[in-house]
Amino acid sequence: VDGDSMVASIWDGFKDGINHKVPLIIGSNLNETTPFYEVMKAGAAAAEKLAEEEGNAGNETLASPLSVAYPDTQEGYKAMVERIFGENAATVLSILPANSEAELVPAAVDIQTDIMFGGPSYFVAQAMANRSEPSYLYMFKETLEGEAGQVLGAYHTAEIPYVFNTSNLFGPVADWDLAESMLRYWTDFAKTGAPSGASGDGGDGDASALPPWQPFTMEESAWQVFGPEGSVGSERIPADRITLYDLADSLYPDGVMEALANSPDGGLEGIWSGNSTSR
Repeated sequence: VDGDSMVASIWDGFKDGINHKVPLIIGSNLNETTPFYEVMKAGAAAAEKLAEEEGNAGNETLASPLSVAYPDTQEGYKAMVERIFGENAATVLSILPANSEAELVPAAVDIQTDIMFGGPSYFVAQAMANRSEPSYLYMFKETLEGEAGQVLGAYHTAEIPYVFNTSNLFGPVADWDLAESMLRYWTDFAKTGAPSGASGDGGDGDASALPPWQPFTMEESAWQVFGPEGSVGSERIPADRITLYDLADSLYPDGVMEALANSPDGGLEGIWSGNSTSR
């Protein structure tokens, strides 16, 4: 990055194998970016209310940042996919077509989650596996109970309370058995460099032993899935998800923000940096 404190971007570092040679747990949550949508939606509503108070109601540009990141029409969704993925847009649309209005926001959440969280985690695990370096990939799917769970799903940071087995960090815990299981995996990883899940049962492999969590390999392409409803176990990553991850990976390291920002509105980069032309 600056040739001194960091000699390369994170993406380049793992690609070129200059990462520290230590085991790694890495992963993502199923619905990472739902809070981003909810925050932007609240911001758009506040902007609209302010516009009404100032006599500027009906100014469509006020809601534009929200519609750029989370299109509310099929035309807008298709345009977003084409802007980000270019010649690969048809492949993305075949996997996440968003054929109804109700599917638009979830599809946009999926895409942004894959680009910003799922894809990079998969790439790191893949790069390490290609050098026979141990990495342990996870997918977190547990949700909160009630309406919050329905709206947010497995949102960004939702796994943190489970890893530490406490509701005092980042939010509540819906399934304490799952929290205990995750704490055991992470504790053993800290102790031994491998998340065996033996902590808590004396390490004797008795009936309370957790399902094995194997290092990620390209041959298996599996991750450890946590949730929903407290379930734990290894599953193969769906082929369509790998396709989306590979397409997301193709945007890195230099193309990702350009792709997200390549719109008259400044896209997500403009919105995040406060430079959107539609404020």
